[in-house]
Amino acid sequence: MMKHIYTLGEIVYDIIWENGIIRSGLPGGAMLNTAVSLSRLGNTCSLISRLGNDSISKIIETFLKSAGICNDHIKHYDGLTPLAFAVLDEHKNAAYQFYKQNSANDPGFIFPEIRAGDYLLFGSFFSLQDHNYRFCLPFIRKSRENGALIMYDPNIRRKHNGEMHNISARIREYVKLAHIVRASDDDFRIMLDIRTARNAAAWVRRHSDAVLIYTIGSRQVHVFIKDKEYLFPVPKINPVSTIGAGDTFNASILSDCTRLSLGPELIHSTEKSLWKEICNHAVLLAQETCMSPFNYISACSK
Repeated sequence: MMKHIYTLGEIVYDIIWENGIIRSGLPGGAMLNTAVSLSRLGNTCSLISRLGNDSISKIIETFLKSAGICNDHIKHYDGLTPLAFAVLDEHKNAAYQFYKQNSANDPGFIFPEIRAGDYLLFGSFFSLQDHNYRFCLPFIRKSRENGALIMYDPNIRRKHNGEMHNISARIREYVKLAHIVRASDDDFRIMLDIRTARNAAAWVRRHSDAVLIYTIGSRQVHVFIKDKEYLFPVPKINPVSTIGAGDTFNASILSDCTRLSLGPELIHSTEKSLWKEICNHAVLLAQETCMSPFNYISACSK
């Protein structure tokens, strides 16, 4: 049976600024970026999200169709698609400003029936917001109960630092449901004021049996499985843009999980040599994204 990967999260249209001028505009959002890279890696992928009923939504839908992503689970609402202004600094990292229209009528989601053998990735502040959390949590819980492999990427930005006391319990609920948690050192610093990989792993172990993939920028990848720790270095590059690098990293991890048939029952028994292969591949593709002006890998990458 064909394995199906679902990503759940926000769709935006990215407008990227550098040196005071607009460099590009393209469909974005962490889970859209991941879905595009997953599809280009040869996977069957659906995006669960929402779109407005404007001209930008039509541009995005055309793009998703050309990328081979199923949009059956994208719900339209009467309003404008969010814009994200991403300003690149001298290190090619982005600071974001979002422009959204709040809708009086919550459109909800079109959730699929996820089964054993499927994979689900979700995360970002999108999944923590009140009007999304009440829909997302039951769906993710049911997906785990049905036997799907669940991957969670908190992807918390510094702008949310002051809101963490309101949402930390929600993050714990999501970590409990995940089989894989992929989080950066920045995520743990912002979420919990945790500043080392081992302290992050200890916190995850208190709440979940999930595998923790802990990334430290462009330097290191740590993998924690129960009482084991694997450390993999990251080669240094001079990026064009870091936008989408983490999303491509996630796509590669999930793509290799499907290729190797790593489900919930096998994820903890994977040996260091295989995790090295999986993480090195993810780093390679993430760096490819960093060396391009796009948020995802090229159509010819494998």
